[in-house]
Formats: sequence, structure tokens, C-alpha cells
Amino acid sequence: MEKSIDEEIIVSGTGLFLDPYFLASKINCMFENVDTVKNELRKGIAKLGTVDVRFLYILTKCKSIYTDISTASRTMLFNINTLKWQEEIVDFLEYLIIRYLRLFHQRRILNIAGCLEK
Repeated sequence: MEKSIDEEIIVSGTGLFLDPYFLASKINCMFENVDTVKNELRKGIAKLGTVDVRFLYILTKCKSIYTDISTASRTMLFNINTLKWQEEIVDFLEYLIIRYLRLFHQRRILNIAGCLEK
């Protein structure tokens, strides 16, 4: 990374160590090395997430971007203590789009997607 962030901020909030396995590391690599990704993220055009985010985006006819708390906890961007996005990390990595990724418990997501009977 060109910039640096105290790893303790990441560990204490997310419970995860810096590792290229997690979504934040992958997005950061693209952000630093692919101008199109950087520009579209800054403009709020790009929508990056995990596979479940893409499935739910399609199931809601591209109207909503959701993820569940369990998946969010494995991105290296989610604070497991507050159950919200870790602002210091999101700000540091300039992930403006993450703020619009709505968090729900899995059962609520299945309702949104129309997968559970009423």
C-alpha cells in the first residue's frame, strides 16, 4: 500500500489481520493500480462487493445493494463490535460506495429477495 494505516485499528475493530484474502485488500489493490476502478469508485459509479451482493442486486432487479453481517465481517471493513462499517478503514481506503451497502441479518435479506414465504 502507498499509504499506511495502523494495523491495530484494523485488528481491534474487525478482528482480522491484514491479509490479501479479504475484500478490502483486493479492492485496495485495484484502486491503486487500475485508474478506471479508482475513477469510478470516486464518482460512486462502481459497485464492488462479494458474490452474495451481486446475487441480491440481481434478485432485487438492480434496485438494492445488500449484504449480511456475517459476510461483511469477512471484508476487513466491518467493525464486529459496533456492527457497522469501520469508518477509519473506509475513510482511509476511500471506499465511498461501502457506505451505501446496506447491512442486514440474513433472514431479512431473504425476505427482501422474496425467498421466504410471508
